[in-house]
Amino acid sequence: MTGLRSLLLFGALAVSAPHVQAEDEPSVTGAEEKKSFWGAVDKKAAEFEALMEQADGLALRAIHYRTPYDRKEGFAEQAMRAYEAAIAINPKSAEAHFRAAMVSEGFQTRGNFPAPSALDRAIHHLEEFERLAPLDPRLPNVYFQRSILRTKRGGKDNLTKGVSDYNNELALLDLSDTSTRVQVGRILSNRAELLMMLGRLEDSILSYEQALDFGDDITHGYGLAVALDRDGQGYRARQVARKYALRDSGNALRMDGTFYVPAGEVFYYEAIRAESVSDYRLAASAYRAFLQRLPTSQFAEQARKNLAAIKSKAASQPVRRPNFPIRRSF
Repeated sequence: MTGLRSLLLFGALAVSAPHVQAEDEPSVTGAEEKKSFWGAVDKKAAEFEALMEQADGLALRAIHYRTPYDRKEGFAEQAMRAYEAAIAINPKSAEAHFRAAMVSEGFQTRGNFPAPSALDRAIHHLEEFERLAPLDPRLPNVYFQRSILRTKRGGKDNLTKGVSDYNNELALLDLSDTSTRVQVGRILSNRAELLMMLGRLEDSILSYEQALDFGDDITHGYGLAVALDRDGQGYRARQVARKYALRDSGNALRMDGTFYVPAGEVFYYEAIRAESVSDYRLAASAYRAFLQRLPTSQFAEQARKNLAAIKSKAASQPVRRPNFPIRRSF
């Protein structure tokens, strides 16, 4: 679990517990209520508060650096169940849904390809949080987090909803605020990737170009190059890819935290990257890896055309060290 996620979850847990009316507080109606009724309400409120405290304690044990690594996920699952038990008592608690989702993000859905059931569970909690707290200031983070979960889940419906989540997040941000430029660029680039996977190449290209306006990030540039190539703009695609490949001192496509859905997509990106700097052997190898893993991809035909176009160049090219550092990943 990253330090940032730990901090966000710790911050969520620091929120004060729900208020429970004390016995000596005045009636909210000003009338005499039956003790049996208020006794039942107070009992439910106390049960809810106890479960929330139990869940918070378990979540903090999962976060704590002294907790053995092999026990962290167990505490996280217990915390999730306690939050869900609290929700069963008080279905209107947006906070319980939020905290459950944060625990899930930290321990159950943080990998590139978590279990579908874990993703569905976390998405559900974020959907309920949005429904119950439509004006909460944490919604931008919720939209971003949920879109990542939907992307990992995959499928047309989830990708379409993921685009909507990014659109909703952008609508809540001040795009003129210079302090959020990097964040906005990341949102626009992520949205562009989903649009590309939905086959909406013109929209994807526009979103990548907007992302680069907010932050000239290498990965945004590679994304634009791939979208251009798949849109039939091969020459411009390789010009764009070359610009960023010459700046890429390692392999930005494989940096920690980056994932591709489906996983084999990365090879298409690496093929365009290698081809742009005339490393045709590496490019051909990457195209073959893409086709081996994703033979039925909507972009497989374009990959075959690209491979055929460089086949003779790759065969005649001597094995050489590329002009820029590159990590061969296949």
